[in-house]
Amino acid sequence: MDTVMLKVTRKVLAQSQNSPDQRQIAISDASCPELKAQFETAGKNRKIRLLLAKRISLWMGDTGAIWYSHNRASKKNQDDFDQLFSLLAHHPDAPFQFICEVVAD
Repeated sequence: MDTVMLKVTRKVLAQSQNSPDQRQIAISDASCPELKAQFETAGKNRKIRLLLAKRISLWMGDTGAIWYSHNRASKKNQDDFDQLFSLLAHHPDAPFQFICEVVAD
């Protein structure tokens, strides 16, 4: 199973206090070259749908982060982002390892 590391940084926590739409989850250390190559193609006009821990579905529209703003189109994605962000923010700057797969939209 492929994995990635996710974290919320102290800098993001400080910046997003007044602008919740600026919340982002840093993503790094893809465990396989194919996953890393897919991440490098993510962008504003080419979002990638991720399934984390076989349950959490989020859109990635940046090569190094999962942004709240890319996930606000659906209530489920918003809720998944909010819950994951809260967990990671409870341990700022600490990377968490998650099973990750790219799924068809």
